Amino acid sequence: MYNNWIYITKRNKGFSLIELLIASVLVSSILLLIGSMHLYSIYEVKHSERTVKVQNDIGFVLAHMQTQFLNIIGNELFYGNATVINRSPSLVQIYVDSNFNGVRDDGFAAYWFTGNLVRYTPAFTGSTATSSWQDLSNRVTVFTFTKLGMPMSENYAVVDITACFDPDEVSYPCGTSENPEITMRSNLFMPSVSVN
Repeated sequence: MYNNWIYITKRNKGFSLIELLIASVLVSSILLLIGSMHLYSIYEVKHSERTVKVQNDIGFVLAHMQTQFLNIIGNELFYGNATVINRSPSLVQIYVDSNFNGVRDDGFAAYWFTGNLVRYTPAFTGSTATSSWQDLSNRVTVFTFTKLGMPMSENYAVVDITACFDPDEVSYPCGTSENPEITMRSNLFMPSVSVN
């Protein structure tokens, strides 16, 4: 009888093979769940960072344009069409009061959309080759500028900009989760432009 008691107590102190297998499956499942949550959070942070960079890029271009458009001066009814804003598919020329004297004695500034670049020059010479350009963004895929009326019927213009994180990436085209694409629209007000 004494030997049976020792045998029973020894048996209760250890784990059976089935208990060890169940415990290892539970621990492995928990570790797998934690690992997948960690990988997903890394993916989401990366996607969010890329989206924010694209939004900041577009926001910078739109804020730059709004600042310049606040200084546009003129009246297309008086001076003729394209004397305040002259637009082609890839070039927007704006007549800016750069010396802030309220007199139309200045010149054209310009925004140029070429490739994935949006460029700006404060003094447009009439040629994209001879003007000195500042790059505002290299992520833009679509740049649409709309002037309201000919001559202008409203004292604001509408610009739509679509950009993605890396427009030149071939393996991840724009609009995928690895290469997010954002479109923003802004009304650019021109308080010193007369429309009547």
